[in-house]
Amino acid sequence: MSDRRFILKPFIDLEGDGGDPDGVLVDTHSATMCSCNEAAWILLHALKPGASVSDLVASLVTTFDVAEADARSDVMNFVQRLAAMGMVDENA
Repeated sequence: MSDRRFILKPFIDLEGDGGDPDGVLVDTHSATMCSCNEAAWILLHALKPGASVSDLVASLVTTFDVAEADARSDVMNFVQRLAAMGMVDENA
C-alpha cells in the first residue's frame, strides 16, 4: 500500500514567533483561529508544503520519543480532524 500524502489548503496560515514551539492556525476563509500545541505545530508545518503519513509519524517519534504505533494513530486522527474541517487535502 502506498504512503498517503496530505497538504494544507492554501487558505490556512500558521502564525507564531520563531522562539516558541507552538503557535496559531488561522483559517483565512472563516477567520477561525486555533491555538496549537507543539505536536500539532510540528505536524502543521510539515503539512504546509505536503507530507506523507510516514514523514509525519517520523517527526513525532523523533521529537517526542513515542512508539511508532501511537504516533501513527495520533497522525491519522489529526489529519482526519483537519480534513473534516476542510483544512487539508490528500494528494498523490
